[in-house]
Amino acid sequence: MERTLKEGDLVTYTKLNPKNIDLEIGDIVVASHPKTKNKLIIKRIHRIYQNKFDLRGDNSLSSTDTRELGLFELDLIIGKVDKIFSN
Repeated sequence: MERTLKEGDLVTYTKLNPKNIDLEIGDIVVASHPKTKNKLIIKRIHRIYQNKFDLRGDNSLSSTDTRELGLFELDLIIGKVDKIFSN
């Protein structure tokens, strides 16, 4: 699978509404990095386990994702990507 995002691309996203969590497998989300404060990452939802998310990069050979960082808690997910602007 080709990478969806390339370095320099811009995205817009909608912040999650805690009263109506609408996330599905395949959605691209913005999340807080679980180990690096004030760092955001953009990944695709690969699997959902109750309120924990398996987030993966499209380029699996060079992605830092759930396989290295563990499952993401819901409170780490900030929003869902609406649009990608290619550079």
